[in-house]
Amino acid sequence: MSIDEPNLLYRLLRPFLNLQGANRFSGCIICGDRWNWKKHHRIQGPGGIGMFPYCEECHRKATKEQKLRAINRLYLLWDSQSKGPLDQAHIDLYQYAIRTVEAEQ
Repeated sequence: MSIDEPNLLYRLLRPFLNLQGANRFSGCIICGDRWNWKKHHRIQGPGGIGMFPYCEECHRKATKEQKLRAINRLYLLWDSQSKGPLDQAHIDLYQYAIRTVEAEQ
């Protein structure tokens, strides 16, 4: 189920849907909505791995600066949760995501 419409039902259900997924799902770094109900935007990088720093709605509406901050925050989160240095695949993905957003019109 994906609810991306800014209508009354969306505004009423959003807090409850986010609360329901709070302990089990990560979510959009920009708006905070959880992946249990919100469609993520995947940045597919080299080597077949991808990242989802923000939802499709924020991908459409956010500025480049907001998207770059979200990618940086996700990278820092990965780094803080890693037991050692991040592997090259994650570093390459991060660099690819930055280049992709910077190239957006």
